[in-house]
Amino acid sequence: MRILIATDQTEVPATLRSILDGIGGVEAVQQATNPQLALHLTKLLRPDVLIVDLSAKAQGEGEWASVLAWAMADTKLRVLLLSRSGSGESFANRMAPGLAGCVSRDAAATELPQAIDTLRKGGVYFSFRQPPAAT
Repeated sequence: MRILIATDQTEVPATLRSILDGIGGVEAVQQATNPQLALHLTKLLRPDVLIVDLSAKAQGEGEWASVLAWAMADTKLRVLLLSRSGSGESFANRMAPGLAGCVSRDAAATELPQAIDTLRKGGVYFSFRQPPAAT
């Protein structure tokens, strides 16, 4: 499984790569540092999974949303969001129809391997749980 990491944070890629290195059959192919590069590398490298760090706000949520919308239109590409605890829930809920999942950065060491395994099997994985709908 080939994974592209999209973040403008300097410490995140090394942390994610160390976690991904411990998962058999997974290769972190590249890092994109802004939305435009993420889009370019996704088209060029054709990864299986695009991990987008939601704290990567330097370019603005709108630009990341555009990249995610394009990426999710590609039915073969799975998009997994990485967010600070709870901070990505609202954004993920708006993007949910095409997302493969969302993992809290605080729990990435334990949840990212679970999420990748779930995606590999064709499922979806969300760290946070939706409250039941009011009836």
